[in-house]
Amino acid sequence: MALKDMLKKSDKDSRELLVSLDIGTEVVKALIAEVKDDELKIIGVGRKQQEMGDMHSGAIADIAGVVANCEEALSEAEESESWRSGQASCYWYCGRVG
Repeated sequence: MALKDMLKKSDKDSRELLVSLDIGTEVVKALIAEVKDDELKIIGVGRKQQEMGDMHSGAIADIAGVVANCEEALSEAEESESWRSGQASCYWYCGRVG
């Protein structure tokens, strides 16, 4: 299935954006991508180092700290490109490596 078929567009004039958030033990990473036809263009990147005690062996130890780190990474990604004119669709994927 093509990427464009997986995304339901609500308005032909708005930009179709995807947001990815990777919550790691050491670093939170955020990406913002624009979907055009069947391709993605990365338009925003952000990252925030986790504080000591926020995560422990891949598990959240301080939820408030992790949420704050996620917000900072997303804010950095937003500021790295002027994408605010479109709507973002958030897709969450949870998994464990190792």
